[in-house]
Amino acid sequence: MPRRRSEASLTRDCEEIQAAQHTILLGMIAEEGLQRKFADTKNKQVEPILLDENGFVVNGNRRLCCWRKLFQEDAATYAHFGHVDVVVLPHCDEREIDSLEAALQVEQDIRSDYVWHAEANMIAQKQRLHNLTTPELSRLYKMSKKAIESLLAKRQLAIEYLNQKGTPHKWSVVSDADYTLDSLIKAMRALPNQGDRELVKHITYSLIGNAGEAEDRLYRIVTQVKDHLPAVRQQLSEAFPAAGGAADPAAIEAFGGPAAAGGAEATDSLRLVAAICQDPAAQQRAREIVLEAVRAQEEQARDRDTAEFLLTALKKANNHVQNAAGHGLRPESETGGVAAQIQAIRRELERIEAWLTSRGV
Repeated sequence: MPRRRSEASLTRDCEEIQAAQHTILLGMIAEEGLQRKFADTKNKQVEPILLDENGFVVNGNRRLCCWRKLFQEDAATYAHFGHVDVVVLPHCDEREIDSLEAALQVEQDIRSDYVWHAEANMIAQKQRLHNLTTPELSRLYKMSKKAIESLLAKRQLAIEYLNQKGTPHKWSVVSDADYTLDSLIKAMRALPNQGDRELVKHITYSLIGNAGEAEDRLYRIVTQVKDHLPAVRQQLSEAFPAAGGAADPAAIEAFGGPAAAGGAEATDSLRLVAAICQDPAAQQRAREIVLEAVRAQEEQARDRDTAEFLLTALKKANNHVQNAAGHGLRPESETGGVAAQIQAIRRELERIEAWLTSRGV
């Protein structure tokens, strides 16, 4: 017959569990900005902490942890957290508690305590625990079905990014990536094939941790990458040429074969994903190429509608060619692909000359 555990042993186990929970909550309040918020003495308790009939916290664990920490550090300054208001709920089942908790968390003064990924993880946890459908989550949290789907999709992208970066569960890394991931979701939905979607996704991943290089809001850059993807892909293809012109068969097969991948361009996009993800140096080089390609395309788009666009573009091209001839004709310069570029330039110049002749110039 098993020996009954002593009351002291049970108490010790309970204290250990509470201490472990407190340690986890300390990390969460730092990431979610709660400590910074309540460190300002103007912010005091507004809503009561909710307890179930057994005294367990139903709603307010993070706030309670934050107040406890502040009071322990400076009891005089944070004396208003020495005692907190609580409400003890009558007997209710788990579903009823979840419904009440969700209803409270969607109120603005409570939801303001959550960064986007905390809210996304909370909703995903409820979905997993109770096998809730999207319409059920929508009703529970008083959010539109589209908003729920976008939030959960954004969470999945963040999980993939954090795993790829080697920092799983470190959600503070993506706290500021809210709008960037929103733009990525919209961009991926607008692209016609999986290859291009994967390319834009991994370009975005490489940019998230290096926002300073973009010199613009990342969510705008993501949209621009999608809008100018053919030019971006071409520049990347020149920087990361295919070995023998062959695409990676494993990558193509992973996305359902050539037909599912979406043709030659999409296949090249999948090859580029593998190329730019191979190491940090490749990612750095890819970022520089992508940002330069996007800036060039945006500048051309601004100039395109002006009457002087043809002359302005040719002046820039002339400057680049003169710079190449003046500084690039060195013994150590790489010559691979140079002849092909000259032929392409010559073809376009012939088109322009033919157009001028048709205009009687």
